[in-house]
Amino acid sequence: MNPLRQSQVNTAPQPPPTQLDHSWTVDSADVFVRSGPNGMNHFAPWGAGRAKEIDSASASASKDETPRVETLPLFPHPAISLPVPELKFDFRMTVTHSPPVRLKTTSAEIKNWIPIVGGTWSGTCGSGIVAPGGHAVHTVHNPSYISELKMDYIIQTVDEPPATVAVHVEASRTGPLEVLKQLGPGCQEGVDPRRYMFRLSLRMETADERYAEKLNFGLWVGSGVKNEWEFVYE
Repeated sequence: MNPLRQSQVNTAPQPPPTQLDHSWTVDSADVFVRSGPNGMNHFAPWGAGRAKEIDSASASASKDETPRVETLPLFPHPAISLPVPELKFDFRMTVTHSPPVRLKTTSAEIKNWIPIVGGTWSGTCGSGIVAPGGHAVHTVHNPSYISELKMDYIIQTVDEPPATVAVHVEASRTGPLEVLKQLGPGCQEGVDPRRYMFRLSLRMETADERYAEKLNFGLWVGSGVKNEWEFVYE
């Protein structure tokens, strides 16, 4: 592999280097926003905290100051500032299931088929039930017990007549081995959800004109918890 060039052409005047703030902490709720001095990544939190930082920086910057842009090689469009996503609550959903059916067991993974038997949901766009008949495929990787979950099921609204919506979920669970071992089907409740990460993305689709425009083009991200015989997420 050819080594990347360590310099970039930048015709803008460069202010003197500043010391990198090492007090930043980064977890799953943080997002990469730009590169810092000497090409090192600089992170900032989502949401209101990030907006406050931007407002403060804008107020103190000179109008004639050329924005500093320091990037790693091949970083695309370094002069463009992109909007930072902000998370807002939309709904909470619980999906209940019956005992899993083992599909495959190897030294590398265990795969289960999990029948979905019901549940409820409620949020900004309404409320309703999770219809029986859906399923989840749960793959547990050995020896880490990190797992992937893919779910397909139907929800219905409380309207009359009810709207029918197809839901597709892709999720992962990561964390310490001793914690993940406690999260199998039929596990006891009480495992602190802060001790592991259950992260998911969700898409919806419906032909019902009352909800199609709201749901068919959305992408939801969220976090969840595993209780005995159910998944809960928002």
